[in-house]
This record gives sequence, structure tokens and C-alpha cells, in this order.
Amino acid sequence: MDINKVAQKLKNLVENDEFINEMHVGYPQVSLKGRPSVMTKSVVGKLRTAFLMGCSDREACAYAQINKDTLYDFQKKNPEFSDQKELWKQNPILKARITVFKSLNQPKIAMWYLERKKPEEFSLRYHTSQSSTQLTIQYVIPKTNYEDMAKKAEEALNLQESEGKMLGNLN
Repeated sequence: MDINKVAQKLKNLVENDEFINEMHVGYPQVSLKGRPSVMTKSVVGKLRTAFLMGCSDREACAYAQINKDTLYDFQKKNPEFSDQKELWKQNPILKARITVFKSLNQPKIAMWYLERKKPEEFSLRYHTSQSSTQLTIQYVIPKTNYEDMAKKAEEALNLQESEGKMLGNLN
């Protein structure tokens, strides 16, 4: 599934409470025998809140004060809820990605990101090899000073901006 579609769907659900309203949860089923359903609109709302925070099924059930079996039975009867639950659980990851993306203009955060996304090129790393008689650990430390690179890049951008302003004044 495309991450943009997931993000948009989460945004719509958070803003509109679409899913809870569509399911008509909260109205105890009328039957001649048995007790009313525990899965009220309030309980589903608590589950939604917990899943949007990235909680596990166990944590969400504890927050909603229901048994895990109740959740799983509800999911069996409402398969669309299972799909929705998985989307809700992606919310913290999407928020974290957005936060990191918005912060990439800061050199230290950009370097942190590259260290994790392209470790073979940007991170301090080590290689291990093990034989039956010895263990060898080799550390590979990049020789590049990334703070100096970031400063030089910033200076180049500032120079570009000032040249652009000077050219604009000539016209």
C-alpha cells in the first residue's frame, strides 16, 4: 500500500471520526437472550486512541478495559475493523517520518538520517568475522568531517543567495 494513501486515510479518519460513525458501534444489540455487547462506541474510541499511539493489542485492550478475546471476537465479526486497526497502528511511524523529513535541513539531523539510511557510506561501522580460533573486529571510520562539509554547503548556499540578490539588483 502506498504510504501517501495510508497517511491520507489516517488523516481523514482522525479528523472526521469516519470509521467509528460508519460502524454504528455503541448501540447494544437487542436480542432475547444474552447480555449487551461490551464493544460500545466509547470502547471502540478508546481502542482507536490507543492504536493511533502505536499501542499493541494487549496495551489497547488494557486501556479500553476489555479482554483481548473480546477484541479478537469483534475483529472476526468486523473484518474491516482489523484493516482499520493496522492503519491506526501506522500513525506514530508516519508522524515520526514527517518530523524527520521536516528536520532534514539541520545538518546534524541530516547526517543522523544518512547514517541510518545509507550506513555503508555514512555511518561509523564495524565488520566482524569469526573463525574457529579467533574473532576479528575491524572498525571503519570515515575520514570526512561532516560538520565542515555542512558549514561549507551552507556557505555555498549563502553565497548563491547573495549573488542572486546582486544579479536581481542589476536588472
